[in-house]
Amino acid sequence: MRKTLIILLFLSMALCGQAGVQSLGLKGTVTAYGSVFSDYQSRGQFIPVIEGDFLPDTSRYIFDFELSGDSYVRYDTVNQFTPGISPYRAWLRFAGNQFEVRVGLQKITFGKAMLLRTENWFDTMDPRDPLGLTQGVWAERIRYYIPGTNANIWLWSIQENLDNSSFIIPLESDVFTLVNHFGGRLEMPMLMGEIGLSFNTKTGAADTASITGFIVPGTEIPVYTLNSRQYQAGIDGKWDKDIGFWFEAAYINDRSDFTFMAPNSYILTEMAMLTLGIDYTLGIGNGLTIICEYMGDVIRSEVNLGSGKTASVTTLNILGLMLSYPMGIFDSMGLMGIVDLDSGSLYSYLYWRRQYDNLTLQLSGALTNFDADVSLFPGQSGGISIGNMIQFMAIYDFRVRIF
Repeated sequence: MRKTLIILLFLSMALCGQAGVQSLGLKGTVTAYGSVFSDYQSRGQFIPVIEGDFLPDTSRYIFDFELSGDSYVRYDTVNQFTPGISPYRAWLRFAGNQFEVRVGLQKITFGKAMLLRTENWFDTMDPRDPLGLTQGVWAERIRYYIPGTNANIWLWSIQENLDNSSFIIPLESDVFTLVNHFGGRLEMPMLMGEIGLSFNTKTGAADTASITGFIVPGTEIPVYTLNSRQYQAGIDGKWDKDIGFWFEAAYINDRSDFTFMAPNSYILTEMAMLTLGIDYTLGIGNGLTIICEYMGDVIRSEVNLGSGKTASVTTLNILGLMLSYPMGIFDSMGLMGIVDLDSGSLYSYLYWRRQYDNLTLQLSGALTNFDADVSLFPGQSGGISIGNMIQFMAIYDFRVRIF
């Protein structure tokens, strides 16, 4: 499916190019950083973006595209040099006054939380990342704006590879096996604010996958018949007057059946999650903005592999606080704290940022007693570690209009 989408994208560009592309531009971001504490890490990253329009500005419709890649080279004291390159965005869009259709590798993100996100179903955004980078998904998405209102409807279909992140099981896929998502979202005004309702379901099946280390560490069990399904439902809202208030709530039901092991064998995981947040800007100096969020999760796991059913329930209570202050035209600073209310573990993050027209410089540091393998932010693998560190980052943006 991915290869098909890329071929269709380039074919459409070529055909439309024969008729005349109305505008074409090149932009991109070059990033370099180095961080040190218990070890040393550095990374150079280049994301070039080609964007163009197939219709003139006077047209009542938009028909455009974006094609970009993520290339990087990373160095650390453990793995030494690690280069990599992958597609970042590759989509076509056709839109009018009341609709938008987008096909290809794209960003799909929604929800109102900023630090502790409940509805990060398809993105890996990290609140510490000044670029706001996130992985894309291969999808077809339609967005329709209801006439006479501020409401809109999303519908999507998403494709991904079956791996150990698709469902809550220790799975390794030996061949390319597709997982299909189908879902939608409704956004509408409510009481001087906005509310959103989201739903997504995905299914996966494999005949040549394997479960690794599930019963005995180091062992591998071939999976001859695996059927997995996950349902996701969410609701979010935001109201902003003197004090901003928002919430996100989600329920996830994840079940995988292993009938090859024994009749009625399965792994079931249910998650109920809630995020509450407020923000307020104090009239101190240039304005001190305070953001506070609370996340509460309840996770229920049920396992039946033919020898009887076992169940367990775990809870998670996390509080997040963010202070940001503009020091002047070019400089700003911020302080973030994340605390596990049950264990008392604390993550603290401090940054100073200087912003020019095309250049951003950031010096940051973090101290924490969270375990190194804890994932507080879904995008932390993109370059900002969860551990103790001091980091310097330089970001350069450029844009060139070809015609």
